[in-house]
Amino acid sequence: MNNVNKDLNLYNSIKDKAISAFDQNKFEESLDYIRTAALLAWQCHCGLWYDNELECLLSDVGEGLKDKNSRIKENEFSSAKKIVYITSAVNVGGLTILLNHWVNLLKNDFEEKIIYITNSYTSKKPFYGNNTTFNDPELKVYNLPYKKRYTDRIQELIKALNDASPDYIILFTDPDDVIAVSAVSALDVNSKIIYVNHTDHAFWLGKNIVDTLACFRREGAVHAKQCRDINNSFVIPISTNINPEKMYSKEDFDIDKDSTVSLSVGTFPKVLGDKNPNYFNTITRLLEQFPNHYHFFITNPPDKLALERYLPDKPDVRKRLVIDGPFSNLAPYYGIADFLIETFPITGYTVQVEAMASKLPIVAFKNKFLLFSSAGNLSSYPFSASTENQIIDFSAKLIK
Repeated sequence: MNNVNKDLNLYNSIKDKAISAFDQNKFEESLDYIRTAALLAWQCHCGLWYDNELECLLSDVGEGLKDKNSRIKENEFSSAKKIVYITSAVNVGGLTILLNHWVNLLKNDFEEKIIYITNSYTSKKPFYGNNTTFNDPELKVYNLPYKKRYTDRIQELIKALNDASPDYIILFTDPDDVIAVSAVSALDVNSKIIYVNHTDHAFWLGKNIVDTLACFRREGAVHAKQCRDINNSFVIPISTNINPEKMYSKEDFDIDKDSTVSLSVGTFPKVLGDKNPNYFNTITRLLEQFPNHYHFFITNPPDKLALERYLPDKPDVRKRLVIDGPFSNLAPYYGIADFLIETFPITGYTVQVEAMASKLPIVAFKNKFLLFSSAGNLSSYPFSASTENQIIDFSAKLIK
């Protein structure tokens, strides 16, 4: 509980800075604080599922940034049925795979289809997408320049969405995407907003702009109702058509055939919790315990200097921890892996389904300490002190 109080106090301190910056008309600074607070609440479940003050603050920023003199664009496509997708990044994690599924399933239902990529990551490496990234060649792809300020990208997105006047806007955004939420909250068009709820177990921004919530499991809909006061939701179970490529062998990856390989897949922020369980500490301990074991983490790695602090100190251990990506085709990695270690402290769903389809054992944990809580109330801290040891023990059984 002390950890929860510490995280919540830090969160409130950052939120106060966001409010103060907004009051001084420092929108860019306020957005930076909002995103930092959301990232903290997402990574450290300190009893918050949403924050109405931050939601309203993002709406106020959007209203303050939009061009009050602009009008909704009238053009020859005004009667066409349109859909817009908004995502934080592409080719990173299971969310992009799900986005592609939706694009493919809906490609014949709309006459005009557009996707805007906010590139909201602070990484210097952009994740730009193009038409070859998606399963619909008619999809128009627009990347918001990642080097521009948040405020510039929000203004650009507001204008683009008002000009397009879509019937539907579907959000495949990360929990801390201030660009998408602020822009959508300030629109003049009457679009139906669907939020794809890929972090139903954690905090996310966007609660106040949602018309309909798409969940992956029944528990997600329960979380939405009890913890976020969202009643309009439906459940779409995750599916996959992945086919692990057995044409590759471990030797193709410079790994001895008698060695074992574990695999993790997910965006880098999912493993950045410094408390117990610590992802990199756990993997390092596992590699030290088993000299013939390798671990692949397919992610969106930061630059080498930032990554250095997470790598093992011992050269022999370091070379057996392979951090690379993102890759659009993960089938070769599922093909050579002996088992999956789910990312933590934040897990995912798509990767587990892909691992099951690839017939891989999965090392994960059920978070029995996580209790329902309303926004602003504390929940029990979600991990026990023995979680790291349990993950290593289960992995050890698969290696042996």
